[in-house]
Amino acid sequence: MSIFDVGFRLYTADSSDGRPIYPESATFGYDALMNGQATVTFHAGDDALDLLGVSLGSEFAEVAFRAMDSGGTSIWGGPAIVTNLSSSGRGRVSVTFRHFWQHIHERRAVLAASYAASDTTLAAENLALTVQRAQISTPVVPSGHPGTRSDFGSFTPTVAANHGSPASPSRRHIIQSGNNLLSAMNELYENADLAPKLTDALTGALTIDNEYPFEDNDLTEDVIFGQYHGNLASFELTSDRTGLANIWFVEGKTANSPQVASDAASITAWGEFEAYAQKPEDSNVNTFLGQTATDLRDGYAETRITYKAELIQTDGHRFVEDFFWRDKIRIEDAIFGVYVEQTIKAWQMQVDRGRLTRTDIVLGVPRAPDLMRHVAGYTGVPGAHIGGSPWRNRRQA
Repeated sequence: MSIFDVGFRLYTADSSDGRPIYPESATFGYDALMNGQATVTFHAGDDALDLLGVSLGSEFAEVAFRAMDSGGTSIWGGPAIVTNLSSSGRGRVSVTFRHFWQHIHERRAVLAASYAASDTTLAAENLALTVQRAQISTPVVPSGHPGTRSDFGSFTPTVAANHGSPASPSRRHIIQSGNNLLSAMNELYENADLAPKLTDALTGALTIDNEYPFEDNDLTEDVIFGQYHGNLASFELTSDRTGLANIWFVEGKTANSPQVASDAASITAWGEFEAYAQKPEDSNVNTFLGQTATDLRDGYAETRITYKAELIQTDGHRFVEDFFWRDKIRIEDAIFGVYVEQTIKAWQMQVDRGRLTRTDIVLGVPRAPDLMRHVAGYTGVPGAHIGGSPWRNRRQA
């Protein structure tokens, strides 16, 4: 099947030869941190269900779903995590897949000594790779662990070598043994303006890497969407100052004075809004606490403006083929007279019965839904068990 040069395949655990599939519907995409899911629905009699091993009350096989571009490169891939059988109509089976990036990183950070901290300062690109390598490629195995911590089923992830000439500025990052690796990487990637990069060899071999900065190509002169151009179905602008905080106090695990970061322009515009965070499991190192305070200030001191758009695919303006995630594009909304030049931070495509029916993108950075739960992530207070969310308890495996 091909829809604007995107096709679907299923790969079994022991095969590098994917089978083309023709689902009733498929919805897939991911955000700026490559966290995302795909939902694929089949009729009860679809041949693809034999490959999935789906039958009532049974386990299903380890199968990965890929959305492929015209050159055979995977633009979305991940293993099946949930199946749902429904007898409505003629019977349908819905399968949820989780993106490989999220799937691989959903684990604890384990260090050589219990409750020790890993304290590393490098260019942001290499800092991320160093942390990931120590937890994915050559992970520490704690005493009494029943396995090797390197068995990812039929998938074999490796972390790329450090970049020889990194362009990103130097950063310091501290990870405590027991932290949730995905949450820690989400925080680092977002604050350091890094873009996740995953190379899928389609054989189960996956290479984890990153690029700096997040923005890839400036296409604002060539890729323009608007009602007058006939390629913009809908447009939303959200201005959100929920949880705005422009004076941040961050403390460590000793009685040292808290580190403070404030935003004078925000205070002038809105007044003083204070917030407090604690990182008891990390360190009392003032330079790192100050960096954390600065990151939180930058994330909450100003109104966040987010743009959402439903696009209409036309020649020269086809998602994947002409522009993609991380590209900067232009939107001209005729109803409100809003003109936007922003980078695509998240995307989702929907295919129904072989036809692309919807393409949605998000530009700008949405505000974290709940400030207090975001801050709770620093203290280990239990939060929602949602993969990729910054307020998840980092001591959960």
